[in-house]
Amino acid sequence: MLWIRKQSRIALGWGQIGTAAQYHSTEEITAAIRDNYPTLRNRTCGGKALWHFQHTMQKGDFVIITGPKGKELVVEVTGPYYFEQDNVPVAGDDYWHQRNVNMTGLDPNTVWQAAGGRELGNSPYCALVRCAQSIQIENGETI
Repeated sequence: MLWIRKQSRIALGWGQIGTAAQYHSTEEITAAIRDNYPTLRNRTCGGKALWHFQHTMQKGDFVIITGPKGKELVVEVTGPYYFEQDNVPVAGDDYWHQRNVNMTGLDPNTVWQAAGGRELGNSPYCALVRCAQSIQIENGETI
């Protein structure tokens, strides 16, 4: 959480596959993760997460960040996907898929409930899941 707050970025792992921009489907990303991380069990989730992180997520979207204490933070996406190897949350990790964000001050549990929780078909173990419904947030309030 501290890295996100200090750097105003969010990041996903699986960096050894290279930039997600080179792939044309979730299946291609999943295959690359399988080839580069043969012992990981979250390969399918990784393919979907990276695809959505690059292609579906847009400027202005809100992201609920989950940490050791549960839902801890809501950020607003402020920029496009990029691949960055030099500035990562944990030294030695490969969280190279990144986006710039702003902190919102919104309560993550309130936003999660207003958005209906996890969309059906999304595993709770995936790094990135879509909420069941979109919500409007205006002046820090869900409407």
